[in-house]
Amino acid sequence: MNAPGQVETMTLEEVGGHDRFRKVTKTVDWRAKGLKFVRTRWVSDPGFPFWDHSYSYGVVDGEDVRVTFHSVRYPSVASGHSCMQRLLGTGCF
Repeated sequence: MNAPGQVETMTLEEVGGHDRFRKVTKTVDWRAKGLKFVRTRWVSDPGFPFWDHSYSYGVVDGEDVRVTFHSVRYPSVASGHSCMQRLLGTGCF
């Protein structure tokens, strides 16, 4: 349930992800070779200088995996040092 003023789109329920990702048992680092992200969720507030990592799932060698990061909080694009920019540069999306 969202707080007043919050909007969540493309939830796991909407995309049928709960059934698929509930069965995942393997966890890999976000820099794992061959990783392709399937679903990642980051949250922040307007004007707040950080993004918090909620969860990520991907595929490595045809196997669904949970993806971990070394931290849960990363600077936003506005700060000039963005995890998102680095992730997009890896080609894993």
